[in-house]
Amino acid sequence: MLANNDGREYLSEEESEEEDIDDVVEFLESTFKTIEKPGDFAVGSYISTNYGLPGLEILEASTFQSIPLPIVMQEQAKMIIEQSSRAPFGLGEQTVYDDNVRKTWQLNPNQFRITNPNWNTLMSSLILHQVMPGLGIRETKGIGYNLYKLLLYEEGCHFAFHRDTEKEKGMFGTLVIQLPSKYEGEDVIVQHQQKEHKFSFASEAQFKPAFFSFYADCRHQVCPITKGYRICLIYNLTYLGTESIPKAITQETIIKSLLRVFKEWNESQYPPKVVYLLQHKYSKYGLNFTGLKGHDSNVVTLLQQAKAIEDSFEMYLTLFTKHESGGASGGYNDYYDSYSKFEMDGVEETDYTVSNWIDCNNTVVNFPEVAVDEEDVFPNADIDNIDLVKEDVSEHTGNEGATMDRWYTTAALVIWPKSNGNNIYLSLGTNASMQRLQEMMKNITFPLSDTDKNSPLVLHCIKFAIELISRWDTNGEMNLMVDILIKLDHFNLVELFCKQAKPKKIKVMMKLCNCFGWDRLSSFFTPVLEQMVKENISECINIAERLLIDKSNIFNPLIDIITINMLQKQLGETQTTQAPLFNIIFRQNVLSIDDICDFLIILYKTQKSNRIETIVNHLLKRPTLKYLNSLIKKLAEQLGKTAINSQNSFLRLLNYCIDILQIASKPVPLPKDWCLNVKLSCDCSFCKQFETMLNHPVITETALKSNGHNRDHVEKINRYNGHKV
Repeated sequence: MLANNDGREYLSEEESEEEDIDDVVEFLESTFKTIEKPGDFAVGSYISTNYGLPGLEILEASTFQSIPLPIVMQEQAKMIIEQSSRAPFGLGEQTVYDDNVRKTWQLNPNQFRITNPNWNTLMSSLILHQVMPGLGIRETKGIGYNLYKLLLYEEGCHFAFHRDTEKEKGMFGTLVIQLPSKYEGEDVIVQHQQKEHKFSFASEAQFKPAFFSFYADCRHQVCPITKGYRICLIYNLTYLGTESIPKAITQETIIKSLLRVFKEWNESQYPPKVVYLLQHKYSKYGLNFTGLKGHDSNVVTLLQQAKAIEDSFEMYLTLFTKHESGGASGGYNDYYDSYSKFEMDGVEETDYTVSNWIDCNNTVVNFPEVAVDEEDVFPNADIDNIDLVKEDVSEHTGNEGATMDRWYTTAALVIWPKSNGNNIYLSLGTNASMQRLQEMMKNITFPLSDTDKNSPLVLHCIKFAIELISRWDTNGEMNLMVDILIKLDHFNLVELFCKQAKPKKIKVMMKLCNCFGWDRLSSFFTPVLEQMVKENISECINIAERLLIDKSNIFNPLIDIITINMLQKQLGETQTTQAPLFNIIFRQNVLSIDDICDFLIILYKTQKSNRIETIVNHLLKRPTLKYLNSLIKKLAEQLGKTAINSQNSFLRLLNYCIDILQIASKPVPLPKDWCLNVKLSCDCSFCKQFETMLNHPVITETALKSNGHNRDHVEKINRYNGHKV
């Protein structure tokens, strides 16, 4: 066994190769326990502008002179250079000056001073909150920082690759504070065990201070300055404790162990998935990968590093819920007339679920709540230490006693082997399965050639898509599935999708028809469109307007269905009543003048004269001037007089309205004989009096000396017999 910087044990590479992995859960649990914050061999970033105000003063003769920042002018740099010396470098036991290796200016700490009274507080905060976490050093360790040099780089200055020597007891690293200055050129390159970090701050160096820090055993290079000046404070980092001095460690051994267990797990696929309970507390809305704390962050970081090397497993952040139910005692007591708090008598049932899924990109994914087995959850001891978030009591009802439910939640990682991904995603539902299918399709080049359509990967995707569609649920995102179907270009899949998912959204149907043709899909979509028109013709006319703009090949079928299946039926073919057409339409709230106008305009724009003629013929079957006049007026306003005059059916409609108006404007001659020659269906005295008036050649009115009831009776008989009086 080996120990890391903090004394914890983990498997050596040799032991890792030899050990058999019998239990995935047990192995992962023991491995995760060994993980401390991996940190890195170097860390750096811009920092608060407070660090750009050290109150720097340089000793000149016997007086300290203030140095204003940022360093942008030659005069400023000259003040420093005049008091500086060339910086040497160590070569074995010797101190060597060689501009080909190192060229820079330096000041010793006794040649300058920092006058900002808050500087030490700022430095302590920087080391505690950025340097130590970045280098993977525990907060419990005592870290010292000692000012070593002030360095000034001008044009042409540099320092070739080298390692820092131990300049004082306990030194383990270097901290560089780059003060505001204006320069051009790359900054620093730090290397360790075939890995490399580059720190480049030139773009904003004039306005922002920065820091970078690294372990002393790392090779690093200061790249040449091509223009301007760069000024830095150099600190030696020392360890104040009695334990071993921190060094730049990597977690390759643990990662190799993880990769090995994932390899074997992919072969066995057992257990199907595992659930790792995180140590820290997170709210439902604050849960994400970047916000993980302490050990949780350490574990995830190593898992992400392992996944980057070999993508052999899937990992999601979730909320783990433990639900307990059982009998309860307490509440109101009739005998004692008292009330006590309910308590659970004992846990009768316990179940576990995971929900609120978040992928490695911090994207909330639409996966359902899923049940998990207790034996697949670790650390198992933590299950009993989860915070209670909800408690619910169902009081006594009849012969049933009171029951209590309790819910406990905590954050958790759900992990499964890549080889079992298909089964897992299919069990998670349609949307999860589509995400899996998209991942599988990433390595396919689209559009597919004829050869590609028969490739093993494409056939594998098609096979998975068949399973996915066969299990389609109502929450499935149809637009996403349609995009997948179009890419795979497999009509049998499209047929299965139409049968199983029964798409009803116009955009979905439009996409599929544009790709695979209306003729091949008409048997699926015609009944859908007919039902849509039947339920809301106004909305379908609006849809037709949008389809006209999109030039979708579903446009013509929809137009035909609106015309034939809706207008022909509702504009009077099956009506037997003699009431005016538009009275029927408006009374039934079927169609408005605006709807008819919009639809006729669509037909006009698409040059469907036959359809226009069909509709106008229906309108003229039982015409009502008021409504036809409104319709032709709206058409003229939107299309213009030229369009009305050039379209025969519109012109017929206009001429009809004109003819009716002309007829209505002529005086109506009075008849010479007012006798209607009728027989009423009632022989009461009042109806006889009324009948006599109707059949008299000269008398045109009569007064019924009767109460209201008898007058209503006469009016009813008259309406029944259909006489215009």
